[in-house]
Amino acid sequence: MGKLDGKTALITGAARGLGRSYALHLASLGADVGVIDINLKSYEEFESEKVLLTAETVMDEIRALGRRAAGAVADVSDAGQVSAEHV
Repeated sequence: MGKLDGKTALITGAARGLGRSYALHLASLGADVGVIDINLKSYEEFESEKVLLTAETVMDEIRALGRRAAGAVADVSDAGQVSAEHV
């Protein structure tokens, strides 16, 4: 059992960089992860990060760790995109 079994984490900016690292780390501890980013494949803009990917998306990487994952495209700095009306 992981420290976070039964927990769910929502990570913004999770398609690449630090957000992706946090998402994968939390999944490795047992959490299911909701991945939120403006572009779920934003890593494609950065050639150096493509080498580090082990799957098509971070959601696929999380699933490969045996955890559930879902992705959502949203700009969390825009209240309209994260309001209850749009969920």
